[in-house]
Amino acid sequence: MITRVDEVNGRLQALRAAGFKVCLDDFGAGANSFHYLRSFEVDYVKIDGAFGSAASGNPRDARLLRSIAEFCRETGIATIGEKIESEAQAVEFERLGLTHGQGYHFGKPLAHPQATPLEQAGAAQLLARPNVKRRGVVTSGG
Repeated sequence: MITRVDEVNGRLQALRAAGFKVCLDDFGAGANSFHYLRSFEVDYVKIDGAFGSAASGNPRDARLLRSIAEFCRETGIATIGEKIESEAQAVEFERLGLTHGQGYHFGKPLAHPQATPLEQAGAAQLLARPNVKRRGVVTSGG
């Protein structure tokens, strides 16, 4: 648990001021997730894979995840759903309000030094964008 929250947030804001993006990772995995979301100004919240999977099969968890996504949207924080393995999961996370997705459905993680951090983590562009495709998928026509 982080005890010197103000000091940590100050350092995070210095990084953001220098042009870095800050992500609160594994949200929902620990008891301090909401405390950190309240305390730190971040650019992204990455939803823990187990929490996201639970929301797919449990209406109560789905409502909670939708509320988190809504809060993040209203405060200018993008949301990333972890461990998206299928189109159905991608559609469900989009329905719940998440803005980004990460997982093998979109492609394997990249080790390319010129890739953005989200690309290196295997994250897709906005889920709602119709041109988002799984890496390596070839389509014909148009």
